[in-house]
Amino acid sequence: MKGARVTNWHETIVTASDSNFDAALYLAVNADLRAAARNDPGFDPRAHFDRFGRQEKRKQLARRDPERMAMKFQRFQSILAPDDLEFMAAAGAFPVSFGTRHLDVSDYDGESANPGISEWFDVLRSDPDGRYLDVGAGFRPVVHDNCAYLDVYPSLTSDIVITPGRSLPFKDHVLDGLACLSVLEHVEDPFRLVDEMARVLKPGGRVFIDWPFLQPVHGYPSHYYNATRMGLARLFEDRFEIEKIYTNSAQGANFTLSWILEWFVQGMTEGPAKQAFLGLTVHDLLQRNPRDDLYRECLRTMSEDMQLRLACGNTLIGRLLAR
Repeated sequence: MKGARVTNWHETIVTASDSNFDAALYLAVNADLRAAARNDPGFDPRAHFDRFGRQEKRKQLARRDPERMAMKFQRFQSILAPDDLEFMAAAGAFPVSFGTRHLDVSDYDGESANPGISEWFDVLRSDPDGRYLDVGAGFRPVVHDNCAYLDVYPSLTSDIVITPGRSLPFKDHVLDGLACLSVLEHVEDPFRLVDEMARVLKPGGRVFIDWPFLQPVHGYPSHYYNATRMGLARLFEDRFEIEKIYTNSAQGANFTLSWILEWFVQGMTEGPAKQAFLGLTVHDLLQRNPRDDLYRECLRTMSEDMQLRLACGNTLIGRLLAR
């Protein structure tokens, strides 16, 4: 595979044009048009492109190159655990599946996407002959030939789709590195997944982990654990040398504050309480008691689902089952 291509990466979103237009690919990356198509059986993507999309420079999903997908599968074939491998498009090419109980994008709030971290992309570009894995990748606007993209549903850029909770479908100690970016909070057993990471990595292989702490429940319904920085370190320190652990530019308190306030306001129905809340200054908010009447009225207008997503904590009371 050495020297097979000048670059080992390519963009998965392109500008739609008369020469490349495809209705399904056009709808795939334009959420407003997908909604229009669901609401109007007669919606015509080509007519929309001709009337608006060309001028708006609308994007569409790039076609997956069959030759490239076959070459990529050949790169990874020898290190995959082949027991229940099934080809999803063409024999001898990605994408492939393991197991049959896959999820669908409709099981989530929408197609998952994460901008990633720069150190991960630097490694992928600096080692074109390596073999890497992106666990829980979702949709990636840029994909690399030296990285297999894995998820539990067939995302727009998946190479490998697996049944949730199963082992990573790779032999032992075969990967140069892996990323798991904004995923571990959605995993039922993150401790087992970290064990799997250690199993499939070569000695000295590196992990690139992005795990939220103060974030609302998202990716509903499967969001289980947030972690402090100390919790993140504890999960990995027995198996890995921690090179560094830090808060990057997309993980700061500014995002915490913005996200929670945005959802808090969006979660309220229109009415006097919402307007009163929007009229408060930051100083007003800090002076208010969280138990006061305005907060109570704001919460009263929210759905149970939104209150779950923004809860400060949760309480459990249980009784031991008889054995």
